[in-house]
Amino acid sequence: MGSFRKKISIRLGFLYGFTFLIGVLAVLVASRQVLVKSLESKAQAVADSVFVGLNAHMLAGIMDQRDTFLDGLKDIKRDKRCLCS
Repeated sequence: MGSFRKKISIRLGFLYGFTFLIGVLAVLVASRQVLVKSLESKAQAVADSVFVGLNAHMLAGIMDQRDTFLDGLKDIKRDKRCLCS
């Protein structure tokens, strides 16, 4: 009888441990998804702000070197360091 209880205890221990690991992995995946969505939202807000600001400068005639600015943007897209910051 003692051997049977020991086997059941070991199996239940493995089952509880496995269930715990699955729960931890589920929480990690969910928190990663929330973090990614949050960062995408913040990046979109910054991009929209820059877009509106540049449009206002161009429409007001303050920014008269539009081609120079657009060429600078092309250089930024090619520069990998800008994506890491």
